[in-house]
Amino acid sequence: PYAYFVKDTDNKYTPVISNYNLKQSSEAFEYIVDMSSMFARGRNTVYGSPKCGRYTVDMAFAYDGLERITGSPNVGKNVINMCGAYKSCSNLTGSPVAGDYTQDMHDAYSGCVNLTGSPVCPDSVVYFNNAYYNCFNITGDAVCGNNVDGLVGTYRRCYRLNGKPACGVNVTNMYEAYSHCNSLSSGAVSGPLVTDMHSCYSNCTNLKGDAACGANVKDMTAAYKDRKS
Repeated sequence: PYAYFVKDTDNKYTPVISNYNLKQSSEAFEYIVDMSSMFARGRNTVYGSPKCGRYTVDMAFAYDGLERITGSPNVGKNVINMCGAYKSCSNLTGSPVAGDYTQDMHDAYSGCVNLTGSPVCPDSVVYFNNAYYNCFNITGDAVCGNNVDGLVGTYRRCYRLNGKPACGVNVTNMYEAYSHCNSLSSGAVSGPLVTDMHSCYSNCTNLKGDAACGANVKDMTAAYKDRKS
């Protein structure tokens, strides 16, 4: 099964066939450690449900832009890097998942407009910007681990996110973190190290309770713009 993939000069996996059915090839992924950029965007027709090997560590941009893949996301427990792993996979359904030791979720599910269920963020995550940007259909409470350093656009345009917002103690930037989350219904939050809340809760039209502002905030431009409750 390893004949499906070769390493090119950029040290990335590249499929050597033009049409690839993920439904028939789970064994091909079992021992692959590096799945980063495995499928070149727009270069191959890849379809079926996504796979991830049990020894996989790097999934950065593994399925980036593959609009034809369907089913639920698949992430092995040893995956550390999920940066852009499922970015713009617009037909992916099911709930978000992450590895037990994942550190980078930057853009992990950005543009997964049909993803449902509640967001996840393991305690190991550091990079979380835009993780769920444009995930229109995820629901429940927002999550943010205590090691996360930024929430830039993380939940922007998550229209159906309907629980509580969250902000980890190490977050410094909340720029547009919850912008247009117009189903959020609980009180605003702001971490103790946050300096930028620009447009953080703009267009959160159903947000209830008191506004929030951390002691170190320097920019609150449009932080609560068009909040009506």
